[in-house]
Amino acid sequence: MRFFQKAKVQQNAVRGGLFSLAEIGKPRWTPRRYEALADEGYARNVIAYRCIREIAQNAASCTLMLFQSGKELEQHPLLSLLRRPNPAQGQASFFEAVYSQLLIAGNAYVEAIGTRELWSLRA
Repeated sequence: MRFFQKAKVQQNAVRGGLFSLAEIGKPRWTPRRYEALADEGYARNVIAYRCIREIAQNAASCTLMLFQSGKELEQHPLLSLLRRPNPAQGQASFFEAVYSQLLIAGNAYVEAIGTRELWSLRA
């Protein structure tokens, strides 16, 4: 009778390495390096990417005003520098890069070359 015969067991399991059940449920933290944080929390997460981009774009689109003794200055070397911080970027793209870095890593660095150029580092 077929009921008492030993059935052939087909094994399709892929044999791999061992794993530890002790590590299940424990968090795996992203290394505290800018590249890892940017990749994990910004480039791979569409929601975080969109939020950071929206905040940075809107903050960078704000009009900058300079006051001295309560009076707004229309012309000033600082305003000229901020309108064109370096030959490669305008005001909006420069500040968008700075705000994005601030939101991603918690800090942002700007290098001033004399009084004529500003560069956002990591951009």
